[in-house]
Amino acid sequence: MKKRLLISVALTLVLMFTAVFSAAASAKVKATVKVDGEVITLEKDLFGENGRIQVPLNGVFEKLNAKASWDEKTDKIIIEDNYTQIELVIGDKTATILRKYDFSGIPEKVNLDVAPMKINGTVYVPVRFIAESLGAKVGWESKTKTVVIDTEYDVIPVEKPAAYEVLTYEDIKDSKELTSWYDANFEKEGIYFKTVGNTTYVLVASGEKSTGGYTIEVDSATIVSPGYAYITAKVTSPAPDADVITVITYPHVLLKIVDEGIKNVDGEIIDDAKMKRTIKDIGEAISAEDVKRIALYNLDGKEIKTYDEEDFQKLTDYYNNSEISEDFYIMMITGNKMVITLKDDTTISFTSYGSKTNVVASVVSAKGQYGSYHLVCPEIAEILLGE
Repeated sequence: MKKRLLISVALTLVLMFTAVFSAAASAKVKATVKVDGEVITLEKDLFGENGRIQVPLNGVFEKLNAKASWDEKTDKIIIEDNYTQIELVIGDKTATILRKYDFSGIPEKVNLDVAPMKINGTVYVPVRFIAESLGAKVGWESKTKTVVIDTEYDVIPVEKPAAYEVLTYEDIKDSKELTSWYDANFEKEGIYFKTVGNTTYVLVASGEKSTGGYTIEVDSATIVSPGYAYITAKVTSPAPDADVITVITYPHVLLKIVDEGIKNVDGEIIDDAKMKRTIKDIGEAISAEDVKRIALYNLDGKEIKTYDEEDFQKLTDYYNNSEISEDFYIMMITGNKMVITLKDDTTISFTSYGSKTNVVASVVSAKGQYGSYHLVCPEIAEILLGE
């Protein structure tokens, strides 16, 4: 009986010590909370710690269109709206923020000035951190001791274009801070950002390329949520028959976004060299066994060569493995024309516009359906431009 009594007393002392310790780190403050001009009536007191106001978990954030929950077993706190999920733990000065529109799916880890706490069964969280993470603006009126929260949902849409300016190295050469950041990142593939004052600099880099002739352009810059910008850029490879220098290059573009609220920049770099598609890739490959005839004609339409069956495999492989090009080309015909006729009477006609690497393939099915492809196929291009 004595043993049980000692255990009971010990547990009571531990609980008392925990409650006293939690409360000792914070102090009650006589303050109010105002959201969009409305004073929020709270049933519990507010606490202040290290210059930060802690508010009850329930009562404030619902006004920001957010839901709050607390798991008593794990002490985990989750506050979320349609775009953001914030996760905290009582007594822990770290938090994670998951932006639901961020395609990477990687949460952002944040160090807090004060940790969430529990006093007399009520969970308290730092109001400024939570409200700002949800996209609101937070201020403090010292005369009235009021936490002023202004939401931006009514003035900032979910997405809006970000105004930006394309810069060169010359534009930042006088800033050691910016040039050091630039030099450390321009050779590495990715999207990098640095904020100086109210200006955010973004470096979009495609990584190492084996030749010149590559270009990179920004398709769009968007504020997808207050404080978060998303950049879409496209890397274009040089045309197959373009004259380029054989030297390692690092295509990139430098942007300047003037927006005081930007906290993070993410995005996507679309590299056409990594998106090459062949006739085989799109499911339009043909088999040498399905070929009935392959012939070569001059500009006058006169047949100048009929290929043997032993050539069918090689020529169909050229076609099946040729890359589909989206590059512009001039509509003109020069050189010879090759026609592959399949056993079902589908025809594939190859014509040249003078390129040593590219040809145009026109496909007419047995049912009269027509299609054409601009192809990178230097083997057939050479045949068409031959004597």
